[in-house]
Amino acid sequence: MDQIAVVRNGTQQMNGMNLGGWLVIEQFLAPEMYKNASKTVPWGPNPAGYGVYGERQLGLDAAQQDAADGTGTKNVVGRFRQAVFNHRASFITENDFAVLAAAGFNTVRLPVGFWMFAQTPVR
Repeated sequence: MDQIAVVRNGTQQMNGMNLGGWLVIEQFLAPEMYKNASKTVPWGPNPAGYGVYGERQLGLDAAQQDAADGTGTKNVVGRFRQAVFNHRASFITENDFAVLAAAGFNTVRLPVGFWMFAQTPVR
């Protein structure tokens, strides 16, 4: 019997863990990704100190930073893409899943942003 069936029929309890901040880069879970972001949000100054309100805006902020300093969009946006790639390659690893399994967890929830599947940019 497969793992899903044994959970559904009640013969095995589901023990889960949420792994946020990996595929959806949230400020409070991955603050290092936001350290160079602007200090405003669309509705005005952000007294909490968070520079931007999400991963999409973080990318737009990188592009605006680009335009302001004249380095060329490919430079900053390329560095942003590389930073996201590095984050996703190291924030949660295969070893983390092994540690969770050894601790008795048999289910993992991975938040995924809709923009990862979008065909066109969201405006």
